[in-house]
Amino acid sequence: MDSPKTRPKNNHGNWYDVQITSMALFLGDRTLARDTLERVKTRRIAVQIEPDGREPLELARTKAWGYSTMSLDALCRLATFGV
Repeated sequence: MDSPKTRPKNNHGNWYDVQITSMALFLGDRTLARDTLERVKTRRIAVQIEPDGREPLELARTKAWGYSTMSLDALCRLATFGV
């Protein structure tokens, strides 16, 4: 699934994945949920988080702390879906 919302490489894309995964699980579409969670590794984490833990795309924004924590909140929610 590729749409304008799947492309952002910041917290907007992370939250899109949270929405897709939660709706897929609610509807019983485990395949869509699993596929979305698998893509998070390469589409979100690998692109957004540096080896030292920085999130350059969020740090470049005006409210870096808020956007960084918002991004991590979404990624943590995605991790709980994968348990």
